[in-house]
Amino acid sequence: MQGVIDDVAFDVTFFNGFAMYESASYVLMAPKGAVANTFVVSKKWMDTLPADLQELILTTAKDIVENLQYDYLGQIQDKSWENMKANGVEQLEPSAEFLAVMRQASQTVHDKYLGTDPQAKEIYNDLKEWAEKTK
Repeated sequence: MQGVIDDVAFDVTFFNGFAMYESASYVLMAPKGAVANTFVVSKKWMDTLPADLQELILTTAKDIVENLQYDYLGQIQDKSWENMKANGVEQLEPSAEFLAVMRQASQTVHDKYLGTDPQAKEIYNDLKEWAEKTK
């Protein structure tokens, strides 16, 4: 035994959707964080649309994210976990000691990220706020 962990970082919906449980039957429940859906369209395509239609797309996407996404994603995640558990997946809760070691080991990356760009701290704070909403 070499002490190596085979790992892949997936959101539960991807893990379930791609049937990763067929080859990985244990899921370490860390880190726990937010799952953010994104809306992506081509700028070239968007610029071809009339201004009122562009505004409709943007306001609709914002409304979905702010008012519907959290409940929807929660339901999808719950269903994904139910299916994965039915297929033999075991959730492993990390110890407080393990989490402390992980936080310490990743602190330099965290600090480096926040110092890379003036907007990094703002983006980080926004992501942290969204993560709190999804707990």
